[in-house]
Parts: sequence; C-alpha cells; structure tokens
Amino acid sequence: MTDLSIIIVNFNTAKLVKDCVVSVKKHIKDLNYEIIVVDNASTDGSTGGLGSLDVKLIKSHKNLGFGGGNNLGIKEAEGNTILLLNSDTLVGDDVIQKTYAYLKEHSKVGVLGCALESKDGSLQLSGGYFPTLGKVFYWMSFLDDIPFLGSLLKPYHLKHFKGDSERDLDWVTGAFFMVKKAALNEAG
Repeated sequence: MTDLSIIIVNFNTAKLVKDCVVSVKKHIKDLNYEIIVVDNASTDGSTGGLGSLDVKLIKSHKNLGFGGGNNLGIKEAEGNTILLLNSDTLVGDDVIQKTYAYLKEHSKVGVLGCALESKDGSLQLSGGYFPTLGKVFYWMSFLDDIPFLGSLLKPYHLKHFKGDSERDLDWVTGAFFMVKKAALNEAG
C-alpha cells in the first residue's frame, strides 16, 4: 500500500520540477510513496528530463490551472495521504516524514501545512485565517507588521510565526499542502 502520493503540477518549469523531484527523493525516508507529475500542456520540454526520475507522469493536453492539475493527479493517486507540492519547492531533511507522522498522529487534523522559507531564509506567508473586513483592514493597513498585535488578533496572513510552533489555521497555501485522502473524499 502506498502511504503518500506527492503531486507536483508543472507548466513550463523544466528545471524547477526536476530539482523538486530530486529534492524529494533525496530527503524522503521510511515511506512508501509515489511522485505524480501533472504536466499542464508545457511547451518547454519539461517532461523530457523526468523519465529517469521514476515518476508517474500525467500529460494534460490543455492547461487546467493549479487546481485542475492537482485534481487530475489526485484521481490517479494511490496513497492514503496526498501532498500537493509546488514545482519550485525544495524540501529539507525529514520535512515530509514529520508532517506525515503528525497528520497520522492527530486524527482531527485533515490538512497540514508547514513553514515555508525563501532562499534567503525568510519565512513566506503560508497560512492564515478566513478573511473578515477587520482582518483585511488589519492586513492592508500594515498593522499586522507589528509583531505583538499578532498575538492579540488573528491576522489574515501569518507574518510573525515561528516555524517550529503549531497553529490551528483556516487555510494553508498550496505550495506544501498535505491532506488525508479520507478528508478529500469527505469534502468532495
């Protein structure tokens, strides 16, 4: 049985998607997994370098967009857990195992994200809370740039968030989006 299906949607990102797959293969351990690359009608020869990387390649004849491409990959996924991963993402040591283990250990968690770092080490916005008029005002007026306010009010985006702590969020970004297949089936 496949534990994890990793889905990467590609559109004209030949080098990025190859680097992403190599990084997953380098850093994933102790999981039975598959990598599914969905090519959204690329014109740059993106899929040419993937043959030697042992991935399941799905070629779409039209660009289905991010959501449509992921849905196409999910239909083919054999894993009981799905990881949606952006093609420009490089994973570090044990990131996939830690998030997979956390998701398995916490029965009430259906979706899990992680802290995302830019190349310079700065944290990217990777999750937050459902927008309300107050939260959007807070965000657009840059009040959320004041670190202590984040502990008083739930911001739309999490800017001042330590990557080693946990948060219950309303949404996480699709750059690294791990979800139980049962939760997907339940949501429809």
